[in-house]
Amino acid sequence: MNSTPDLRSTSEPTLQLNSRSPAKRVERETTGADSYDYGDGLEVLQPVPITLEDHTVTPGENSPGLWARSAQVVDYTIISGSRTSLKKGAFVSWNCVIQTFEGAQFTVRKRYASFFLLHSQLKMSFPRSAQYLPNLPPKSLISKFRPKFLESRRQGLSYFLSCILLNPEFAGSPLVKDFLLHSD
Repeated sequence: MNSTPDLRSTSEPTLQLNSRSPAKRVERETTGADSYDYGDGLEVLQPVPITLEDHTVTPGENSPGLWARSAQVVDYTIISGSRTSLKKGAFVSWNCVIQTFEGAQFTVRKRYASFFLLHSQLKMSFPRSAQYLPNLPPKSLISKFRPKFLESRRQGLSYFLSCILLNPEFAGSPLVKDFLLHSD
């Protein structure tokens, strides 16, 4: 005789904990959660399902600081400061494209120093949320104008910009709005 239980049964499963008797299913009226009562004072609560909301189309009432749908650093321009040497006084300007929930799109040019300043200001203004600020890509004196380094930095700055604009706490900050309203 086979002692394996029939798994094709459509009846409600019976829970057993160690050698206890089968549990009785109880539905809680206040939370709607199911629990199982073992009759000896031990009641096991089943988790209540969570609800996820998608704010990629329109921000909800709980996130009034969100106003940007997307933010990217799309490319860069090397601005030379001297005709004799590219590295004397030269700098990189990053082209940032921001799209709002209303459908507007605007471009702002920023230097790395501006990103660095914004990062520092946000850390000081939001000390409890500093852990949610991504690190900026590193500086390099040697590779400053090399295409591979610049592409890596572009990706890092794009990630940073997206993280702050898609976080309602940072996006609603006057620091972020000021950063985006003035090109370097």
